[in-house]
Amino acid sequence: MAVSSGVKNKSKQKKNRPFIFVLVLVMFGYFAWVFTMQQIEFYSRNKALAQIERRISAQQQLSEELARKYEMVNSPEYIEKMAREQLGYARSDETIYYDATMKR
Repeated sequence: MAVSSGVKNKSKQKKNRPFIFVLVLVMFGYFAWVFTMQQIEFYSRNKALAQIERRISAQQQLSEELARKYEMVNSPEYIEKMAREQLGYARSDETIYYDATMKR
């Protein structure tokens, strides 16, 4: 009987080989699929992150430009320049000359 039980175990092992092979193959396929999906997600999130960083950089530049303009608006030189250009004002000791040939 000892010989026949050894033969039965070997035949069971031979029958289980295709099942084990298929199981390992399915597991490998699943892990490959999960890895691929994670790589795709990683790529798309990195792309979104880069876009957000570009938008942040643009907003920071705009903020810096507006801060410079705000400082400039409060300066006496800027106020004088706007009074001269937009309102046509001049200092009391200045004489304004107009070119009659220029069209307004």
